[in-house]
Amino acid sequence: MAVAPAGGAHLQAARDALHTLLAAEPVGPAFAILRLPEEAAALLAAVEAALAPGPSRSPPLGEPEDPAGEAGFTAAHLAALERVLGSASLETFLRRRPVCRLRPGGAGPETEWEDWHLALPELRAVLLPMADPAAAPWLGRRLRRLLDRRLLLELARPEEARRRGPIGLCLALASLTTPGFLRFDDVLGAAGRARVVLGLLPEDMLADPEGFAFARDFCRARGYRLALEGVAAAALPLLAPDQPGLDRLGLDLLRLRWSPDLPAQGGWLRAALPAERDRVVVTGAEGAAAIGWGWEEGITLFQGSLLRPRG
Repeated sequence: MAVAPAGGAHLQAARDALHTLLAAEPVGPAFAILRLPEEAAALLAAVEAALAPGPSRSPPLGEPEDPAGEAGFTAAHLAALERVLGSASLETFLRRRPVCRLRPGGAGPETEWEDWHLALPELRAVLLPMADPAAAPWLGRRLRRLLDRRLLLELARPEEARRRGPIGLCLALASLTTPGFLRFDDVLGAAGRARVVLGLLPEDMLADPEGFAFARDFCRARGYRLALEGVAAAALPLLAPDQPGLDRLGLDLLRLRWSPDLPAQGGWLRAALPAERDRVVVTGAEGAAAIGWGWEEGITLFQGSLLRPRG
């Protein structure tokens, strides 16, 4: 890395020398010129990528990739899980992750709400270690609805609902019209619903636009806030091709998944984001680059292990 003031001759000389040295290389550019502080997020992303641990070693020739030999996910596996999950307490597998407000120059992260979910990898390891739901997507979708039902059951206990603060849930579309969700809705009451953010997945919206519209209108009428969950930057033009922002979709929040290439996307991404940056949450903010880029874009809501709320 070389640092020089704007228009510095030393930086230009270093760039010319590198061009000469690498002219015969068949790959693309091996370096970039970044302006600071405007492109600080891109610099942080590059540094974090360079410091990240390398890929795990490949197994020696003849050694199996997975010695355990993970099996496919079948209807019999799903039925076994349904029997166990129907009676087992899942409190041990409940997980919470805060969504924090973090302002430049502020006193520190402040929790806006906590996302609740069931830890599927841990559940699999205990209940069905030899089967992978990703091997059978249609059964995996049924498993997701089953886990939604159990999560809603855990959260619908009146004494727990009264004690909790604002929460976020990511649920399948089909789960929003089940008796379990209606029971959860009734326990919350009007005041409780206003403190819940419901996350909806883009793939559910694209697979069933009519079901998405019905669930969205129902939940908005009940007083919930709605978020589009786990959105990659490349998907933004597909979700709102003729009008940037969330209003066309009838949603309140966009949960944008961080990736190190976001700072390099430039103007098109800036135009695709909602103009009201308070409606954007950067998820997966595990490093300083994610927060630095968010601040550059006027975003102050983040979720990631880097954030430790006060108190």
